[in-house]
Amino acid sequence: MSILEEMTIRIEWRTRDGRSETRALVPREFFDVDADTEAARSLQELVWTHNHAIDYLGGLAEIVETSLEVTCARTGEQICDLERFWNDGKCRLLFRRETLHGREVEWSRIVEVHTSDGIHFMRFGSASVEASELIEHTLVTPSEEVHTLFFGRS
Repeated sequence: MSILEEMTIRIEWRTRDGRSETRALVPREFFDVDADTEAARSLQELVWTHNHAIDYLGGLAEIVETSLEVTCARTGEQICDLERFWNDGKCRLLFRRETLHGREVEWSRIVEVHTSDGIHFMRFGSASVEASELIEHTLVTPSEEVHTLFFGRS
């Protein structure tokens, strides 16, 4: 039996006017399915079709928050992504939490901000660092130059 048979995927979203909705996805519409997918033994080995829950919903402009939960009953893995959008969807805060059998194994916060000098991506935390510690800052300029600074402990 394929690992896909034991997956549940749920997206919840909230719109500007306060309306909330929920949608269940089947694994074959969520993951990029190929021959390697059938042989996968963990959630980490699977490739998502899109990186963000909003993209599975057609990128609706009125969405201000999404919550995505991907659970594998076979392995006990779960990924939960919560995204909040502002500035007409041009900016976002992503909080990701990964658990194994209910125990947190990884987490991160990513902030994406669009400014006149480009798009800033800032990643904070993980399972091994403090919540307030900035790990990296990437700037993608309008000419698509990429500048990344990595921060570490001394």
